[in-house]
Amino acid sequence: LPWLLGTPLTVDGGQLDLTYDNARQLFEIAPSSLLFGTSVIKFGGTFAKGQHPTEGPGWSLNLAALPGSNVADDRGQVIAPVTNGTLSGFVVPDLGRVILSQFQAKIADTELRADGFATDVTGAIQGRLDGRIGTTPVALLKGLWPRALAPAARTWVTRRITRGQLQGGTFKLAVGDSQTGGAGQTSRASFAMEGTGVDIQAMEGLPPLDVPRMLVRLEGTSLEINAPDAAFVVGEGRRFPLKTVRLTAVDLTGDHPT
Repeated sequence: LPWLLGTPLTVDGGQLDLTYDNARQLFEIAPSSLLFGTSVIKFGGTFAKGQHPTEGPGWSLNLAALPGSNVADDRGQVIAPVTNGTLSGFVVPDLGRVILSQFQAKIADTELRADGFATDVTGAIQGRLDGRIGTTPVALLKGLWPRALAPAARTWVTRRITRGQLQGGTFKLAVGDSQTGGAGQTSRASFAMEGTGVDIQAMEGLPPLDVPRMLVRLEGTSLEINAPDAAFVVGEGRRFPLKTVRLTAVDLTGDHPT
């Protein structure tokens, strides 16, 4: 994906059934599938030559999820089915421009939407991806989090956050020239979401932390969690209360976030 710069989105397997109709200048994608870890996306659609109202000639892409798609965890257990999903976009090869007009999916009761663009995808990429996610159980968020995006942070979350509900939020990926004076390009992620009824096993040897309500913010490589109150559960019926809790982590894109 262009918004991840050089970080590949790993596809672990799949089957693509593609035919081309020269008369209509159209690729037809018959029922096909991709495997991401143990999650399966089955889809079909078209990739057809056309005219964009503002970008000029190119190719339009329209895909739809098919029955049998699901999101699974790292152990291979299915978390939720993909009950609906569509993607529409446009590619302008001469300009190296990719437009994601609309992506929407419903996974169990969770809705996910995104749109964006990228230019000069073979060179100095510029672009953005904006999205919104609805109410999401923590278990499902673990399955939706791509392994290519901040893998060390993903590992921490999947192991340490054991329960809870995220009440919806927004996310953004922006890619472009470095704004910090360094050479090269940067890809910056931002994310904000509220959570309720969360259990966190923060460190080995510590009792679980019960967080009734929290706000999670990710900006670039830094993560911040704020909660008005929380409590360590030190035994049955025994709690050690905390007030105004703030947790921070930095270098989430590295191998050892702190």
